[in-house]
Amino acid sequence: MAAANFSPCPAPRRRRSPGRAAHAAAVRNWLRGIGAPIVVQAARTDQPAPPLEELVAAGLRLTHTDASVARAMPIVLWRNRARLRFDELARAARQEGEGATLGLFLDLTSQLTNERDLAELARTLEDTRSPSRTFFFAGAADTAAGRELAEIRTPAAARRWRFLMNMPFESFETLFRKHSSPDGR
Repeated sequence: MAAANFSPCPAPRRRRSPGRAAHAAAVRNWLRGIGAPIVVQAARTDQPAPPLEELVAAGLRLTHTDASVARAMPIVLWRNRARLRFDELARAARQEGEGATLGLFLDLTSQLTNERDLAELARTLEDTRSPSRTFFFAGAADTAAGRELAEIRTPAAARRWRFLMNMPFESFETLFRKHSSPDGR
């Protein structure tokens, strides 16, 4: 296989400070509160949950280091689609440096639900300035096996957003089908 041009992962792996770990735990808890089917540890926070759009943007940032949050993000977007102000969500995601990440998850959610409006929203986030591919998950490029598996298993939607990830579309689909109900939630 020829060498590919990869840029570093958008969320480099590093030791978490206690404050950062506590914030990540709070974000997970808040995401669970808005419908993310993730397991959370009991974490106490004196901070109220941020506005929905800011919470989802914080969750997008977390998807690079927590695969369970990544798998759950299409469910979060789908369950909250009527309440989300997508212009505010796009602004908050871009402010976090996660515009392409939001585009990816809107695309995946569109595929999972056949809801074309979500794909249209995703298109508004396209950025043609960055032609190089990046590894979606922090640390994925650290080993040859990680790089190879990401190359093989990346869903088409992730490739459109120039991400590589060792998580096939079926992984998102399985969780989505398990946690979506007939009433569209």
